[in-house]
Amino acid sequence: MIDDEHLFDDPDPQFEESIRIDRDLEVEDDAEERELLYQRYLDDYHLTDATVDFLEDLFTHFREDTPDADERNHWLYGYYGSGKSHLLTALDLLLDTPQVEAHDGQSAWERFDDKHAEPELGEQWRGLHDDTVIVPLSINLLQYQGVREQSFSEIVLQEVYKQRELGERLDVAFFEEEFQRTGGLFDTRDVWDQREQLLNDILAGEGVNNPDYDWDAVRQYQILSDIVLPDLTERATGMVDNLADIQNKKIGQELAVKKIEDYRQELEAQYDRPVKIALLMDEVTLFIGGNYQRLSELNALAEGIKDVGNGNIISVVTAQSEIEDVQPGLAVKQLNFGILKDRFPQQYELPSRHAGEIVQQRLLAKSEEGAQWIQNNALTATVDPKIMLTYREVTQNTTPGLDDIDDEQFSQYYPLLPYQPALFMEILSNLRELLPDATKSIFSGTARAVLALVAGLRAEWAKKDGDMPVISLVDFYNLVQYELKDIIQEKTEVIEDIGNDPETDEFDLQVAKAVLLLSYVPEMIPQTDSNIATAIMDDLEGEIRSNVQQRVRTSLEGSLEKYIRPDTSTDGADLRLTDREEQRLISDAREYETEPEWDEIISSLDNHLWGEIVADLGLPTGYDWEADEDDTTYPVGYAFDIDGTALDTAYSDSESTVFDVDVIIRGLRPDAEDDSVAKDKLYWELEAEGIDELRSQLTEWWALEKATSKTNPPESVVRDRSDAANRVREKLQAALSKGDFTVQADEFTTIDNALSEYVSETYPDYFHPELARITESHLNELSQIDDEDPLPGWANTIGVPEQSTGDIATFGDIAFEVRKLIGTQIQDSEDGVDVATILDRAIADEPLFSVETPTGEDPSPALLAVLWGLCRAGVFRLTTVEGEPVELDALLSPRQHTNLTLSTVPVGERAKDVFVDHDIIEPTESENQGYINFVEQLESIETRANGLKSDASVKAETTFETAAVNTLIHRLASTARDIEAAAAERQDEATSVDTGDLRDLVEEMETDRETLTMAETHWEERLPFLLQLEALTRPELRGVEWLGEDVHADLQSLTDQVGATTDTDWWTDDGWSSFVSDLDARTDAINNLTDAWADQQTQTGIASLQTDLEDYAWLIEPMDLPPTVRDGFRVTYVDPLRTFRRTVERITTTMEGLTDPEPGTRDTSTLTSILGRLDGSLQWDSLTTATVEERRETLTTLDRVVDGKAPKELTGVGLLHADDDALRAHIESFDTEELELIDVDGGVIVR
Repeated sequence: MIDDEHLFDDPDPQFEESIRIDRDLEVEDDAEERELLYQRYLDDYHLTDATVDFLEDLFTHFREDTPDADERNHWLYGYYGSGKSHLLTALDLLLDTPQVEAHDGQSAWERFDDKHAEPELGEQWRGLHDDTVIVPLSINLLQYQGVREQSFSEIVLQEVYKQRELGERLDVAFFEEEFQRTGGLFDTRDVWDQREQLLNDILAGEGVNNPDYDWDAVRQYQILSDIVLPDLTERATGMVDNLADIQNKKIGQELAVKKIEDYRQELEAQYDRPVKIALLMDEVTLFIGGNYQRLSELNALAEGIKDVGNGNIISVVTAQSEIEDVQPGLAVKQLNFGILKDRFPQQYELPSRHAGEIVQQRLLAKSEEGAQWIQNNALTATVDPKIMLTYREVTQNTTPGLDDIDDEQFSQYYPLLPYQPALFMEILSNLRELLPDATKSIFSGTARAVLALVAGLRAEWAKKDGDMPVISLVDFYNLVQYELKDIIQEKTEVIEDIGNDPETDEFDLQVAKAVLLLSYVPEMIPQTDSNIATAIMDDLEGEIRSNVQQRVRTSLEGSLEKYIRPDTSTDGADLRLTDREEQRLISDAREYETEPEWDEIISSLDNHLWGEIVADLGLPTGYDWEADEDDTTYPVGYAFDIDGTALDTAYSDSESTVFDVDVIIRGLRPDAEDDSVAKDKLYWELEAEGIDELRSQLTEWWALEKATSKTNPPESVVRDRSDAANRVREKLQAALSKGDFTVQADEFTTIDNALSEYVSETYPDYFHPELARITESHLNELSQIDDEDPLPGWANTIGVPEQSTGDIATFGDIAFEVRKLIGTQIQDSEDGVDVATILDRAIADEPLFSVETPTGEDPSPALLAVLWGLCRAGVFRLTTVEGEPVELDALLSPRQHTNLTLSTVPVGERAKDVFVDHDIIEPTESENQGYINFVEQLESIETRANGLKSDASVKAETTFETAAVNTLIHRLASTARDIEAAAAERQDEATSVDTGDLRDLVEEMETDRETLTMAETHWEERLPFLLQLEALTRPELRGVEWLGEDVHADLQSLTDQVGATTDTDWWTDDGWSSFVSDLDARTDAINNLTDAWADQQTQTGIASLQTDLEDYAWLIEPMDLPPTVRDGFRVTYVDPLRTFRRTVERITTTMEGLTDPEPGTRDTSTLTSILGRLDGSLQWDSLTTATVEERRETLTTLDRVVDGKAPKELTGVGLLHADDDALRAHIESFDTEELELIDVDGGVIVR
């Protein structure tokens, strides 16, 4: 093997990874530093047409006094290897007028254009410095990445203050700027000039004793500036708070541009010609990355330069691409760099050189000896690079190509392969995009990174063992492995695990490294065994590719199986590294595979795959039922059992099935041998061919499913599990599709024939599919039809009997079956068993009449519909468990079944005939409805009788006091009580007696109802008569003297007659006529009472006085009188007249009520009030002649005293001596000289 000293033209190449305008040369002598800068950045620069075009425009813009606004910001872009940063560094040297003039100005340009290719551009440059002083502000933005978030404005301000020789930390720079300024509110210059002396005193006072600290230390260390600056501020201004005003500036583009302009003006004051500032910023797009705030700030900064700079500030920024094509990478927010287009209308492109070309020329150039050695040895080695080191099936190529190597290229790139620089760059670029902010990748500037990496690979190659080594993809991994940890740490940890695994070897590790790197260029190189072998091979005298390829396959299927698996997120051709969790899950799954649990396997199959498997089998989901002339297809549902294990997953395309098929699948489990045949099952035998492979695939899937069931597996494992599931689905579907069927020992090859035989053998002759389609909505339809309405069509189909059908011979097969089924249960059950129990026992005997619910098996709606029809037709009688009739529709509501019972109806006269004869139901209504109506009528009679009883009893106790009338009322209440009790008793017997007794009950009810109706009517209409009779027979009336003895005798005679009629049923028509005819004394008593009242009014003059008092103003209620009417006067004159008027009114009302010959219902309230007054509240003696005359005299006196005035018209009125105090106080309040006294009979009027 040739060594590197003889192979390469430059055995020890020196190069910089990248050129930056802030490169520190670490040279103390200024002249020496300048010379090195010129050598490195001017001597080595190669002028291109693109560079010349850019410089011509830029120099022109600098020479103009006020360039156009569009000529003040420049966007210089180029991709990898374009030299844009080199050109910006050269500009920093060429545009620095003070430095150019301090040295030989001509030499700078001559070294830049050493071939004198652009003399006119050189003259333009010289004239630029003759007319103008240009000072560059040069910033490498990449140095500000990753330290802390800084804005463009902060960075520009730092550079400005650095050029002004102020502190680079802005808080210190702001302080220095303020304290060096002359003038202003405070004189700070003295303190500033003494700062070096003062700072040690200040630090010593804070316990910091170090005489080595100077002002540079304050600039550098914040802990020192936090002590010193406040003290100096207080010394200069008297207040520490002024420091905050100095330092707390609003840092933004406005301040940044202003400070640049201030700096420019300072410089202009020093020179004899205009000064312009060149703001040079390298890599703005990489600095912005995904930061929207930085993008906005650059936009604002450029606008400020355009507007504030007025042509005296010109910027040049470098970027990766033109503005429209900037891609911010995988930032959280995709930025719109297009907003910069108006700020940077001047865009210049520098064409890029290919990274491979740069690498070949700078690092891999061969010596003449080396080129000859390659020709004689490398190209004739065992491993032919043109054949064995090229990739196959390349889908996206590089330059040079991945799938083709020619001898010349091989010689130029050896020990690299020609395509490797481009391949490395593509891998690095894709890795870079995995970071949250790709701009901060260690591989930022991928071409430069490749240059550095190739230099490292060349150095490592020189150390390699082997007869004729070449650089492989594995060598590339080894070189960048530590950087990869920052980007894909989890995957590099897998590589480490493989290296530490005692079951793997070095070759396995190489395979894993190659697979990992190739996974980042899947669009270019398929991860085939051949291509992985190509990526590993590193010796031209080593194994040939076919041998390495076989070793790769062995490794992937063996010790690397749990580490490297197919990437099922694509088409499965790509490979990927598993993570540690995935490796654990795969190991667990492999352990489960060794000991399969078939019960668990079938259960998992049921829970996860079976639904999809059977859905694709094409099972018949409908069955044609031939009935009458119509062929109707009814839905079919399937329940499954696999080798003795019932599955939870059924199959149907309908929510409600008619035909339910129990399918027994056999032949899947290796441990099942049952071959028995049941009559109600359909057997499905799997095809035996390929069954072992199916079981293996099923076990593999189950193992993965079990291993991941209690975790949240990685997406990769989920895909593997899904692929395994797909294989099981396909294989099991194929085995089922080719299987055979058996129904009751008959064998079939198609499911359709097997299904037809199953239905014929399993379902009874009376069965109709519509039975299974009846739902609660159908039952609701039954409950809404009237008795005379025909049954719905579906009801006729399932044989619901018509109501009018009394002959069971007309029943259909289904009705016969239900009649027999339910009748048997009623016969076998004890009395009073509820309907729910009867139906549960019935469906246990015949499951076809049941439906499955979440709580178990319930009677089907079809069974309830037919049973409802049987009850309606009089076959069964429905009552409550207490024997009370209920609406037949209650049978249609399962919630009520526990409160209901059924009984058979005996043969003979039907109860319905009784109900029809007595108009309890119409002929079209059901017998059950007759019972309901009969009981309802009894309930109504009971309620009415109770009401009458209560009303009469209350009246007897509270209103009627005389013994005779009270007895009459109590007799009515007793009759109502008897009717009420009889109605209640008949309700209890209604549903339990035979038809003959039922007829008696109905007739007795009708008699009581007629009696009750008469009693209710007479009670309401005759109550006023009885109230008047009660009043006339009360003893109070016979004690009124002025009525006379004749009236007293008449009233006593009436009282005696009432006492003699207490046994009369007065509430009947006949009884009332007899009762009234026996009371002839009532007429005489009323007539004589009328005459006595008239005579008393005439003799005493009551009517005249009552007329005068009717609307008399002073007889209002005491509370309505004004307070000026004194109490003594009111009691003596007003109150007696008011009381007399009220007494006359009440006695008049009483006499009118007692003398009404025919009192009506309108008089009930008045007569009730009269009875209350007869208890003693009436002052009958007030109507004597003496009393009337006395009240007449009182009225006359009152009229004279008030002089015709109303109460509110008098200032005051009172009575001596009862109201003395009040009257005296009132009179004293008047002016006595103006009083007029008028004597009147009975008093005096004061005016």
